[in-house]
Amino acid sequence: MKKLLFLFFVSAFFFQSCQKDENTPASVVEYVVFGHFFGECFGESCIEIFKIENDILYEDTKDNYPSFINPYVGEYQAVDDSLFQQVKDLETLFPDALLEETEAVIGQPDAGDWGGYYFEVVVDGNQYHYRIDKLKSNLPDYLKDFADVLEDYISKAQG
Repeated sequence: MKKLLFLFFVSAFFFQSCQKDENTPASVVEYVVFGHFFGECFGESCIEIFKIENDILYEDTKDNYPSFINPYVGEYQAVDDSLFQQVKDLETLFPDALLEETEAVIGQPDAGDWGGYYFEVVVDGNQYHYRIDKLKSNLPDYLKDFADVLEDYISKAQG
């Protein structure tokens, strides 16, 4: 009988510990800004910055080279919803480890004229912004796949 009672309590404990805590709220992504920049470049496509907010994709019209210290300040215009549909899940694709980065500059973006990525996200009211190297050998392993995602999503957002 003691063994049966013990098994019951152990089973109940494991069952309870596996259930999701209903009191833990999910993280809320308020918006995402993403794009690329090239310093040694001429033309419209040298700096492309986009923002996803409230289920709308916006394109920046200023096309300013991002600061390596401060978040990007753009002027945004909504683009066609078909482009938003192609990139709407970006807020779910960035690695959680990125939010633990202590530096806003990762690698050496645009140091050798190969450009860089800009990525900004506001999660639960906290703003995170990064300049990320386009040269994958300069990136930590956890960011290499995300660099491919950024490249793909920038291309999709451009249409």
